[in-house]
Amino acid sequence: MALTFRTAVLGTGSTLALVLALAAPALPQRPAAIAEQDLCRWGPDPRARMLLALGPAELTPAQAAILRGRVAVRVGPDGNSVEGRFIPGGGLTLAEAARRLGVVRFNWLQQITSLPEFWQVSCDPSGVPLALPLFDPIPSASRHYRITDRRDGSTLEIVTCAGPGQPDCPDEAIPFFATGAELQRHTDGASLRFRDRPGVPRSFLPPGARMGFTTRLVGIRPDGSLVIWQQLGTNFRWASDRALDDGRGGIRELEPF
Repeated sequence: MALTFRTAVLGTGSTLALVLALAAPALPQRPAAIAEQDLCRWGPDPRARMLLALGPAELTPAQAAILRGRVAVRVGPDGNSVEGRFIPGGGLTLAEAARRLGVVRFNWLQQITSLPEFWQVSCDPSGVPLALPLFDPIPSASRHYRITDRRDGSTLEIVTCAGPGQPDCPDEAIPFFATGAELQRHTDGASLRFRDRPGVPRSFLPPGARMGFTTRLVGIRPDGSLVIWQQLGTNFRWASDRALDDGRGGIRELEPF
């Protein structure tokens, strides 16, 4: 999936608060906009709010061995993309690894965690201001993220692909990085892949400014709630300063954790 941006259109912003894992600051709420803000923060499925973060102490040694160091990430050959792959330990298939970890399948949960300080994010169409982190991809087909450049008032819409039907164009991925046909393209019996190539017009991202992301391997439990794993190397932080219009910039950080 490629995170790209459009200018001079109505878009929106959204924040994410992951229970027991991440905390988003309290946001100002207007009664008429609560439902819209909720969709921007979580998407339509309330089970996304139920996220459990497990460290090695909560897993058996055999479970930890399935995960520990089993997510490999690298900067893509183009220098502009991040590529990752989860291969369960012990020679397990994805299905068997999921069963032993008490989940039904795996996916990636990604957030936008830092943006240039002169960007203001809001949720469209309500206009409710939002704070980092943001879901990536956009959490709802009926809601968008709008970035306003405080320097000149210009606007920027976050989109998660250049056009419907393209190879990296996501399905209605709420709150996951891939669902449906896209998830199938990123999955085989033995591994789950990840690729992202964000970009933004240079006018919104001058030299020295960058966008930061955090990507986590996530398990989906039978009730639809989520689990992530800490201190096992299944998560990674990264940043990009790639410009869409001048070709400069690329991946500047890549830190598994």
